[in-house]
Parts: sequence; C-alpha cells; structure tokens
Amino acid sequence: MFWAFFIKIGILSLIFPFVFSILIAPAMGLYSLLLPLYYKLSSKRILKKEIKKLDQIQNKKEIEGANSEELDKIQNEIDLKVGYLNNNEFLNRYDKKEASFFVKILTKLILIVVGGYIVYMIFLWASYIIIEAYSYSMDSDYRWIYLFIGYSMFWGPFKWMESKERLSSVTYSQEKGFLFYHLIGIIGYIFFAVFPAYISYPYGWFFDWWYK
Repeated sequence: MFWAFFIKIGILSLIFPFVFSILIAPAMGLYSLLLPLYYKLSSKRILKKEIKKLDQIQNKKEIEGANSEELDKIQNEIDLKVGYLNNNEFLNRYDKKEASFFVKILTKLILIVVGGYIVYMIFLWASYIIIEAYSYSMDSDYRWIYLFIGYSMFWGPFKWMESKERLSSVTYSQEKGFLFYHLIGIIGYIFFAVFPAYISYPYGWFFDWWYK
C-alpha cells in the first residue's frame, strides 16, 4: 500500500505545477490587469489636482502683477504636467507612493482576494494528499510515514516553481511572498493532518465530486 501511495502522489506532484498554474491564471490575470489601471486613474487624479493648484497660483500672480518671467515659469510647469497627463507610459510608472487612499484600498482588496485564492488552492492540494495518506494507511501502524512523505510530495512542486521564478530577477516583495506561502503551507498541512475532519468544511464539495 505504501508504494502505491508513493507512486500515485509522486506522479500527481509532477503534474500539479502545470494544473496549479492554470488554476491561478485567472486570479493573476485579474491582478495584472486591474492594478495598473487603478494606479493610472490615481495618477490622473493627482496630476489634475496639481494643475488646478498651479492655475490658481498663476491667476493670483497675475492679479498681484507678477513679472512675465515668473508667470512663464508657472505656465511651463503647467504644460509639463499636462504633457504627463497625456502620456500613458508615464502614468503606468507613476510613483505608487502617491496613489490615492481609494486606490490603495482597492489594491489591498485585490491582493487579499488573489492571495486568498492561492492559499485556498494550496490547502486543497494539501487536503488531497492527507486524505490519500489516511486512506492508504488505514491498516498501517505507521501513518506518520505516509503523512511525512506526503508533505514532501505536497511542497515539492512549489519549491520547483519557486526555483523557476528565481531564474529571473526576484524582488524583495516576491521573496516575502515565497516565505509567506511557505509558512502558510506548513501550517495548513499540519493542521489538516492533525484534524482531517475539518477538511470537509472548505473542500467537502470538491471531494464529494472527486470521489463520486
């Protein structure tokens, strides 16, 4: 029974990275599309506010009788910002620290939704391995061996995907992301391995269909 479990989960762990990539593609696509759009909208709002403020300063200076050199300087600054406003390339890389509160909230919500979906899929994979481990070890006194080997099979595909990501440049935020998902994966696997009954709450619908 052990070797049957080992071979089955081993084969599935080879396939899993490709399945996982397909499953999270919609969430990552949503993140990639919406986030730049929100930053662009925020950038336009900030630039329009700055242009309005400069217009007010310019009008005030004209009333006060400022010299033409000072007025031209303000006008040049207005023209520069108007140019930025019509430059999509600039708007796409506008300083994210200047994003509006509304955009920052939306960004956080998108991150929570995408991150939550990824964690849900990670726990689903962990739950499947744990169920298989319990199923194959029903007549064994060494269930912990099945669960230990299962953990290796559970995290192996993610380590492989992480190593592929590291072949390209990895930012500090990506490093934190790897660490976060690694810790969450360990906690989730241990929790469901110790309390397998709780698997039915988030994933009962899936396993009812899978084992039908």
